[in-house]
This record gives sequence, C-alpha cells and structure tokens, in this order.
Amino acid sequence: MGAVETVTPHSAWLTVHSRPRMLQRFGELSRARLAVVLAFIGVYISGMLSISHARGAVLPCGAGTGCDELAFHPSSYFHGIPVAYFGLAAYALIATLTSVRCWSTNTTIRHWSFVMTYFAAALGVAVSLRLTAVAVVLVGVVCAWCIASGVVMCLLLWTHASEAAGSARRGAVRESAPSKPLVTVCVVIVAGALATHGLMLGTRATLQLDERELATIPLGELVPAHAPVLGRGEAPWTLVVFSDLGCAACHFYLPQAVQLVKRFPQLKIVYRHYPLASGGPSDYAAQLVAGIGDSSAAWRFILECSTRRPKTADEYKAVLFGIVGGRRVLTRGGADAERAAVTVRKDAAVGQRLRLPGTPTFILVHPGGVRREAVSLDALPGILSRAQRAKASALGPIKHGKRRTKNEGPS
Repeated sequence: MGAVETVTPHSAWLTVHSRPRMLQRFGELSRARLAVVLAFIGVYISGMLSISHARGAVLPCGAGTGCDELAFHPSSYFHGIPVAYFGLAAYALIATLTSVRCWSTNTTIRHWSFVMTYFAAALGVAVSLRLTAVAVVLVGVVCAWCIASGVVMCLLLWTHASEAAGSARRGAVRESAPSKPLVTVCVVIVAGALATHGLMLGTRATLQLDERELATIPLGELVPAHAPVLGRGEAPWTLVVFSDLGCAACHFYLPQAVQLVKRFPQLKIVYRHYPLASGGPSDYAAQLVAGIGDSSAAWRFILECSTRRPKTADEYKAVLFGIVGGRRVLTRGGADAERAAVTVRKDAAVGQRLRLPGTPTFILVHPGGVRREAVSLDALPGILSRAQRAKASALGPIKHGKRRTKNEGPS
C-alpha cells in the first residue's frame, strides 16, 4: 500500500491561501520590474532620436529611409521643437516614477507614483497612435524607431492596467516594489548605450565616403560646367552638394546652405543630383533641373521644392511651370529630356564613384581646388570665418585703402 499523505489544517491553509497569494505577489513584482525595464528602453529609443536631431546625425536605419524622412518632416516638430525631445522627457518622467516605486518605502508615495505613471502611459499611447497615423497617412512612411517607441508605451500601459485590475479584484491597492539593484543596472546600461551608440551616430559629414577618390577625382568632374551654381562665379570656396529633391533631410538643409552663401560672399554652391531611388519622381525632377539651363531659375526650383515638398512628377512639373513657364518645362521623350537624363546619370555616377553614404552630402572644395573634404553645415561657418581672419592677418593693417609698407609708421 502507498504512503498516506497527512493533511493538517495548517498545510491545507497554505495550499488554499498562501500559494495563490504568492503567485499574485510574484505577478505583481514581475509587472513592476517589467515596467522599470520598459521605461528605460523607452529612454534609450527617445534618447537616440533626440541625439539624432541635436547632432544632425543619421539613425542606424540610414539616410534617405522612412526614419530619416520623418525626422525632417514638419509634423516631427512642435513649435520648432523636435517631438523626440518631448518623448525623451515623457520616458524620463516614467522611468523616474517607476524608480521611485523601487526606492521609496512610503506606501503613499509608491501609490501616487503608480497612478501618475499609469496616466503618463495612457497619454503616451494616445500621442504615439496619433504620430504613427500622421507618419503613415500624411508623410507616407514607416519609422521603425517610432513604431518601437509606440510598442514600448503600449506595453507600459498594459503592465499598469493589469496591475490596477488585480488591485481592483482584491478590493485594495497593494503596492509592490521591485528590487533596487534593477534600477541601478538599467541606468548604467542605458546611459552607457546612449553614450556609445549616440556618439557613434554618423553625421552626414562623418559618414565615410571614399576619401581617396575624392582627392584624385578631376575638379572638372566634381564641379562640372553644367551644374547649377548659386553665388558669385569667382568665389574661391565651392560647396558641392549631392542631393535628392525627394529627400526630406535635403529639404531641411538646403535652405540653410543658401543662407551661408548670403553670409559668406566668398562661397558658392554647386548642385549635384544623387538619386535615392532611380527612376522615381525625384529623378524626373532632377532632369527638370538639368533641362532649365539657368542657374538662378534652377535654384529657385530647388528651394521651392524644399518648401512645397512635391511627391509626384506632375507636382514637380507644376512647381517648375510656376517659375519658368511652360516653354522651358521638359517633356519626356524629347531630345532635351534625353540630354538632361544623361546629365543626371553623370551626377549619379560621380556620387557612386565617391561611395556617398546618402543625401545630402556636402563637399567643400578649398581655393585652388586641390583640397576637398566632406563637411557639415554646422562646421562650415567656422571654417570660412577662420579663413577670413587668416587672410586679413596676411594682408596686414590697411591705410587709406592700401597695405601699409614696412617704412610707413603708424598714423
């Protein structure tokens, strides 16, 4: 005969009451810990997006992708401030509140931290859904980073909703605090990841192109006679911009480049086309630019595209029609259109030869044309200002509009 298990009243009470409570307690702790981890994951995602905006950097998904296009779209800004900054502030608040529940021993503080986090997560889900709808419907792109942020916010809302539902079933709120070391680990990991990954994000100047090709390519190929020029033709400094008229980052940066030409008369800009998608509407727009034959009108068209952001070939054509009239708008299939297509292909071939990482790419050609370097627009004013000061110092003091000679004393 098998052994008979003796069940005492005490062991029966443990079976009926303690185990479910232990499981409930484990579930509460697991959800609380999950909320902490999710909050810090959100800090990392929004932090990377914020660093991308602050440094003008390219996210790992690459230049010219949906992430890149959405980052520079007007819908990604609220009163001139990137939406990513608000996301970082929201996740930082949620991470702080969930951490308070870990560190505080005050039941009231932990309770209200939970309530505030619950509300913040619900608001965050609503904002994420709206931004995702705007990206898909209005902009027509899908951003993997934005989707990831929305998923994290939804999971945060779920953890708090399930914990609140469990408290409602019990008829009282039981606050559970995860272990304190978890917060420390999350802070260290996220801070380290942002410091390393964020600083490693390449700007459009630091993304590697083929520097050997850049140094050896003939100046006539880098700065061809047919390319639209903005600025004085005799300006000693040349900024070559490889751009795509359908690129959101180009729409953002090209007007800034034009302002630099107005600020520094010794600088001129040369436009080159580098297609993100061959044969698309922006490729046709580049052929329209090549077929204009007038640098001033070409740059007006380029800047108008940056403002209006056309999407289809007909929209590009309408923009150009408003600038030059119908007589100079290319029709597909004609001889002029074929010559323009050849010009665009030559531009693209130069970009491929240089192994450009994306658009826009700015290449500064120093006076004389020998020295060339990829630059960012943020660094360009400093370079030109230093060159101005060096030139003024080399000329020496000026007296009555001419250089003072060594024999002349001070006036």
